[in-house]
Amino acid sequence: KMRQYTSHPGYSMYMSDDKNLQSLLKKTIREKEITHVLETGTFQGKGSTRMVAEAFLGYRDPEKFVTIEANYFSWVKAVENLKPYPFVTPVWGLSLNRAEAIKFVENDEMLKNADKYPDVYCDGGENPHQFYIKEIKGELGNSRFKILNKVYERKVKKEMKAHHKGDDLLVKYLKEMRGSNLLVLLDSAGGVGYLEFKKTIETLKDHSYLLILDDIHHVKHYRSYHEVKNSPGFTVIGENYTGGWVFAEKK
Repeated sequence: KMRQYTSHPGYSMYMSDDKNLQSLLKKTIREKEITHVLETGTFQGKGSTRMVAEAFLGYRDPEKFVTIEANYFSWVKAVENLKPYPFVTPVWGLSLNRAEAIKFVENDEMLKNADKYPDVYCDGGENPHQFYIKEIKGELGNSRFKILNKVYERKVKKEMKAHHKGDDLLVKYLKEMRGSNLLVLLDSAGGVGYLEFKKTIETLKDHSYLLILDDIHHVKHYRSYHEVKNSPGFTVIGENYTGGWVFAEKK
């Protein structure tokens, strides 16, 4: 089985706390005149989302800043936490097609053959496949108590009519934003990070953009990181392998 992420030396390090990344982000946003931002994996909006939002302060508001979160409870908190940044739009929905994402996790060669990847980490204990499928469905963190789950289901059904944006949102927003001065930050569900990366590459093709990947020593973006490092189309602006991030430009 693959080693658990909690055993990695950088587990307690957060990309958003890295002063070097904060400084580099502010500098690069201005130099490249970034006008659009798309992020996957908002969580509660207090980490990378806030870091990127604050990088625009004192410069100018982006024309569009969308951050996608699959979990309802996290999205609700993110909406509240991100109120100081009115230019940020927290979206509740799935970054990928649900069925495709689940199939990817179930058949992921890296998870199936963990012994081939001694330097890669994952989550979910004895059953990472089940853990990541729950994460895709936005079920992690939901109450295990049936009575509370019933309340949750009623509330979510009502909220879905007004706020849920559906599936496959990464490609949807990438198509809307490609051709702009775009920053893409991929930090979504651990089991499908590489699928998100591939979708980004395929959708943006020859367009230029900035890309930030988090958890590059993790099954999430280990492969994405090595493709960026080995691709002549990408230029690495900065990285912290132990801290788990890479910042690159696609030209």
